[in-house]
Amino acid sequence: MDVTYCYPTMDDVMNTFESLASALKTVLPERRVYSDPVRVAAYSSDASMFHPRARLVVDVRSETEVGSVLALAAEHGIGVTFHGAGTSLNGQGVGEGVTVRIRGEAFRRCEVLEQGGAVRAGCMLTGGEVNARLAPYGRAMGPDPASLATASMGGVVTNNAAGMCCTVDQNTYATLQGLRFILADGTVVDTGDMDSVARFRTSHASLLEGLASLREELLAHPDEVDRIRRKYRIKNTSGYAINALVDFEDPLEILIHLMVGSEGTLGFVSDVTLSTLEVLPLRATALIFFPDLLTGAEAVARLRKTGVVQAAEIMDRPTLRAVESLPGAPSVIRELGGKSCSLLVETRTTTEELLGKQVRTVLDALDGLPTERPFVFETGFEKCEA
Repeated sequence: MDVTYCYPTMDDVMNTFESLASALKTVLPERRVYSDPVRVAAYSSDASMFHPRARLVVDVRSETEVGSVLALAAEHGIGVTFHGAGTSLNGQGVGEGVTVRIRGEAFRRCEVLEQGGAVRAGCMLTGGEVNARLAPYGRAMGPDPASLATASMGGVVTNNAAGMCCTVDQNTYATLQGLRFILADGTVVDTGDMDSVARFRTSHASLLEGLASLREELLAHPDEVDRIRRKYRIKNTSGYAINALVDFEDPLEILIHLMVGSEGTLGFVSDVTLSTLEVLPLRATALIFFPDLLTGAEAVARLRKTGVVQAAEIMDRPTLRAVESLPGAPSVIRELGGKSCSLLVETRTTTEELLGKQVRTVLDALDGLPTERPFVFETGFEKCEA
């Protein structure tokens, strides 16, 4: 039997996007719907190397507008990519179809809870802004990606952000207390509102039952359960957090923890509630150079056993070579051998006495390992930040 496949022509594609653009202008002000190539290219880019391929860009300022855009895009069979601060280095903010930029005060609410023990933040606040609100309480968020000062909370959640100092039990997934989100069908769910939760459990019972069935199916295979638990004991913030199927019985908890790290594929995150961490005020930081990666890895293994190190970030020689000419980079980097690596180590605590003890513990742990250069622990704010 002959089978004929019919593919849309370029004219068909263009007509579909023109139809969608016209429809979007009925639910959004025309000035917030962009279809010209220059602005589409500029507004749909992120910090990655990937070239944007969106054909439309729209700015939304409310959950209602998000729902309207999702409905119209689905009606036209066109995908949507949410775009927050655009700090992604891996292309999560770049997509085909429609790029939806999140704007407006409706997404910038922030409420400090439990005397700083938790915080509820809108998706357009930056992580730096949230930590500034928490600072008077001596608290901070667990996730601390390098882009925290400019990354939006929506991106922090949907990428399951971690960071150099963030351990597995401090990342977005682990500190999540609640979520407000919008599904592709326009349903708004707020896990902090019992009425919203009750309505959702009724209206989407089949979805929740499906997640419960997935969990039961997985639990029937102990080897796979053990494998998942083993994989997620180490940093693993890429892709769906399938450990949610092991960690939680309630299918709603499974769903919201799958939302973390889903990169917008399961829905739109409007705001998030996270538990927070105590900020240890004193720290000592050292940049240590080792002759090779094997020695550096041995150093990390030793430091892990001390229990006093909050950060240990290893960088191989190609990484160091990429930054050695940047302003402020230590000149010693250019003099290192071809197999050298560095280890950025930081220890934090509450008193000068304890800080001194922790530095000595680190030095004792590293005793006997060869280093490329002598090193010292810096305690001044500017030196540590550099």
